[in-house]
Amino acid sequence: MQGTHCFRYGYPIALFDVEDDKGIDEKILCIPKSDPLWNYIETIEQVPPHLLKEITHFFETYKNLENKHVIIIGWEGLKTAANILQEAKSRYVEQNEIADGHPNP
Repeated sequence: MQGTHCFRYGYPIALFDVEDDKGIDEKILCIPKSDPLWNYIETIEQVPPHLLKEITHFFETYKNLENKHVIIIGWEGLKTAANILQEAKSRYVEQNEIADGHPNP
């Protein structure tokens, strides 16, 4: 899990993509490190299939209360999740450097 060692209480194993009226919305599925019911899971293939269906169903329907529509793009594995997390971290660092007015070398 290179690049994901910074997580204190859990670790990412998968990415779930949905699209709503504001565009692509990437969600990271993480496993709690200290929970023995879950902490044996290292890949999305080890997640109980019905749990993945429940998560998918939730995101298919949660915007209904706002009369909005979502499109489920689907699940990806750890490599994709780690890439998305690294991109987000890079954007965060860059935005903070710009806000501070002090770019890091």
